[in-house]
Amino acid sequence: MRHGVEVRDPYRWLEDGAADEVRRWSEAQGRHTRAALDAIPFASAIRERLRALFSIGLVSAPIVRGERYFHQRRAGDQEQPVLYVRHGREGADRVLLDPATLAADRTSALDWYYPSDDGSLVAYGVSEGGSEMSVLRVRETESGHDLPDLIPHARACSLEWRPDGSGFFYTRYPQPGTVPAGEENYHRRLYEHTLGHDWREDPLVFGGDRPPEDWPSVHLSPDGRWLAVSVSRGWTRTDVYLRDLSSRANVFDTVVEGVDAIFGVEPRNDRLYLQTNLGAPRSRLVAADLDRPGPESWRDVLPEGPDVLEAAAVIGDWIVAVWLRDASSRVTIHGLDGQRMHDVPLPVIGSVAGLTGEWDGREAFLGFTSYAVPPTVYRLALPQPALELWARAPGEVDEDRFRVRLVRYPSRDGTPVSMFLVDARDRPSAAG
Repeated sequence: MRHGVEVRDPYRWLEDGAADEVRRWSEAQGRHTRAALDAIPFASAIRERLRALFSIGLVSAPIVRGERYFHQRRAGDQEQPVLYVRHGREGADRVLLDPATLAADRTSALDWYYPSDDGSLVAYGVSEGGSEMSVLRVRETESGHDLPDLIPHARACSLEWRPDGSGFFYTRYPQPGTVPAGEENYHRRLYEHTLGHDWREDPLVFGGDRPPEDWPSVHLSPDGRWLAVSVSRGWTRTDVYLRDLSSRANVFDTVVEGVDAIFGVEPRNDRLYLQTNLGAPRSRLVAADLDRPGPESWRDVLPEGPDVLEAAAVIGDWIVAVWLRDASSRVTIHGLDGQRMHDVPLPVIGSVAGLTGEWDGREAFLGFTSYAVPPTVYRLALPQPALELWARAPGEVDEDRFRVRLVRYPSRDGTPVSMFLVDARDRPSAAG
């Protein structure tokens, strides 16, 4: 009985996975399923096709640093993605870090990576056995050798390199024993590290007086002067602070605090960009003055519109924006004043997952997927809207055989219900 209601649960006995009767039942179900599937005349063809589809891997949009393009790629039979570096856009990919070589049982995973501004060094985090308890290391791009620097407790690290590559600002968790037992996965703080120095002596930059549940992330302007910290407090609130590193005073100015809204932060040398849902449920992009970054200086660059603003990247003299409409992506190119210049025609209905570009560059990269399109990366030569294929995950898919359509049907009360239809391109269309 639950609150006076009888609730029958005839399968509760199946919750004991170690019981003999559960094991026998599972084995019998497996035999029955196997017999039913093997009786299908075309079962072997389905099996081979599924094997081919499951062998499709992934490829990520590159992080660009000068002439170097850092990206991850995984074939279908690889357990973990491999980090590659490409010198020049048309150059050959070279393995920079294969996590499978870091542990005999092949359970190492590359959790995150951050190239330095000139691309000569890469800070990266590796964890074992799916723990995500990253250890921070630094690798030389050309030699592939790691520097002596090694910093533990760097789970889900946020990191920004100094422009000269001499060190970085980063987040890490406390050493066990320095906080009450059970709080080792709290008290995330921001530190500054100089290459070659003992991490235990890294100065605390932000967070010492913050609640243990706070989640700070670091953002640095390209010239290294303006240090911004965004602090996630749960899933619905972000506090943002800004510090002028050219001043000797270790003082952070409050950009926004205590407001039930989310903020994405992108500092530039001349202004601070904030993507937020404050006063805009579908999100907007605003620019703030660096010397008075509070709401009184905010100016709408990309105002809230009918579509949801999912991402916006300031790249050179342009802004590339990704919008969500009808559960699929739209991409637009704008000037720095927000003026809309181009709509980018995507190849089919699909989703953009990954938007990258160098702060002073002239190209943007979009990670793209669709129902019949494997993970693909396209390049935009800004400000032109034409997509160029940059990389595609390996796999056997003939996407030209299929089409994806968005259709709408009225519900009983007249509300339009949208759905996607995927079928063979040569099949007669029955839905409009």
